[in-house]
Amino acid sequence: MLLMWAAYAFSGAGTLPRLPLLRTGLVTITAIYLLRGLILVPLHLGWPQHTDSFAIWSSLTVFLYGTAYAIGTTKAWHYLTV
Repeated sequence: MLLMWAAYAFSGAGTLPRLPLLRTGLVTITAIYLLRGLILVPLHLGWPQHTDSFAIWSSLTVFLYGTAYAIGTTKAWHYLTV
């Protein structure tokens, strides 16, 4: 799955041929990454005993991926609408 998501990122950047549903795919991938990254906040507030260093680092990493996808999708939006 991550390879497919990377292919969509490279396609959005113009380094791979245009993939089907590119804009929709990038927005969906961005949302999944950001939601996965932010899920730690309510988890920590409700059940702080379930928050360990792995949960913090993995959530931070995934949130940074989502941020990168959001920035890239925003910058390439005009190209994506063609």
